[in-house]
Amino acid sequence: MLSVLLLAAAMTTQAADTGDAYRACVDIKRSRARLACYDEAASKDAVLIAEAEAVAEEARLAAEAAEAAAQAARVEQAATSPAPITTPAPNIEDEDLAAAQARAAAAERRAQEAERELQEARARADKIERDNTPIPSQFTAGVDAIGFGPSGEMILLLDDGMVWRQIRADGTIPEKNARFVKQVKVTQGALGSWRMKLMPLNKTIKVRPRED
Repeated sequence: MLSVLLLAAAMTTQAADTGDAYRACVDIKRSRARLACYDEAASKDAVLIAEAEAVAEEARLAAEAAEAAAQAARVEQAATSPAPITTPAPNIEDEDLAAAQARAAAAERRAQEAERELQEARARADKIERDNTPIPSQFTAGVDAIGFGPSGEMILLLDDGMVWRQIRADGTIPEKNARFVKQVKVTQGALGSWRMKLMPLNKTIKVRPRED
């Protein structure tokens, strides 16, 4: 590029000299001499035109090379630079709805936990009350649930919350018939023993209150 600039500066000087040569020819009186002067000035002008064309071509090639280098630099930069991350603009209404739903879910979980703690507290209070309340020597109660232990002994949950376990499985009530037991009559015997009459089957088993 520097050589192009230097050549252009030299051509500017030559162009000025050529213009002076043409002007000098005007003052020549003799036609033949004046024509010869013009021919010489024109020959210099042709050389100047050729040099100008060479300078223009060199400048064009230099410009193309510079543009190619710039394009290569842009391609390299695009290849090495991370792609810009575009994220959609947040929707304020969606964010508000999501936040409200999250708060509602958290409130529901807290309510469920509070209900569970309340039930546990009531169960503890009921157990304390039962433990501190003497069992009547005779009473009748409904049956909420019946199960069987590993040895086949019956386990009964009464509607007053007490749990009674059969002392020894004796086959009095087959498991398939346990679902028919709807009510029991519990009677205290000698030496702290207990007997339970299963109704309406009218079968009696030996039981003890379950302590847990």
